[in-house]
Amino acid sequence: MIEELINNAVLVAAILAPITTGIIEVVKQTANIDKQYLPILSLLVGILVAVLIALGTDQDLVQFVLVGIVGGLSASGLYDQVKIKE
Repeated sequence: MIEELINNAVLVAAILAPITTGIIEVVKQTANIDKQYLPILSLLVGILVAVLIALGTDQDLVQFVLVGIVGGLSASGLYDQVKIKE
């Protein structure tokens, strides 16, 4: 039971990271936001998307908020890795 929850959480977080990264890129291109706030924005977007998924699929909201945190932080790290390679 717990192993299934963890596997589902990891799967959703892995899907959430590129979605969050894409949303942050769109916001970055269209809005004038200081780069220091992008990780915080990424975290908030990850949580928001996860909550929307939880509400749309009738899943546990608390679990998906935690998954959103992981996905948002992963997207932030993914963004930083892309910037390092450029």
